[in-house]
Amino acid sequence: MCLIEEKSSLKPLASCAITISSGMSIFTNTEVVKRAREGVMEYLLINHPLDCPICDQGGECDLQDQSLVFGSDRGRFYENKRTLPNKNVGYLIKTFLNRCIQCARCTRFLHDLAGEPSLSLLGRGLQSEISTYVSRFITSELSGNIIDLCPVGALTSKPYAYRARSWELLNLYTNDIVDALAPSVQLDFRGLQLMRVLPLKNNKINDE
Repeated sequence: MCLIEEKSSLKPLASCAITISSGMSIFTNTEVVKRAREGVMEYLLINHPLDCPICDQGGECDLQDQSLVFGSDRGRFYENKRTLPNKNVGYLIKTFLNRCIQCARCTRFLHDLAGEPSLSLLGRGLQSEISTYVSRFITSELSGNIIDLCPVGALTSKPYAYRARSWELLNLYTNDIVDALAPSVQLDFRGLQLMRVLPLKNNKINDE
């Protein structure tokens, strides 16, 4: 979605991969850019199932937001969608690999930050999938973070699965007093029942 049009270039460029130089003329809202972004969104949705009504990520999905802004009003793909079996990777993470768009956020987090490269992008082309090398649980203490990192509903919370929808919940913003840094968290309630706890950004605490 970071495609732009540069005056001296014949085709759209990825803004995150070019070097800025003096004299450049950059356009971010031209017809060429809009068509290019529609094309990228169409590719992302080729194998993505249209099961938003039953997806736990529904209402909080980055792909829904991107599709609303940049997507086309119709698709041109009428072949059968690729399907993948779900994996049992532990007690926290519920997998729906048919929804995965292979952004590799989860694999980079587990490899670079958690120090446990349990998940990886296996296969090539149509056979590509995020998976474990062998059938095993993800045992890292930080593994629950990839639930929040996943921009689609491919990795969702197993304890929270099918318990509530995001628009039914009352949000309360507070601090986690169990942690020594007291990071900001969001408590989601339905009635008097606590349904889930989500992390919140707080630059004063963790610089992220």
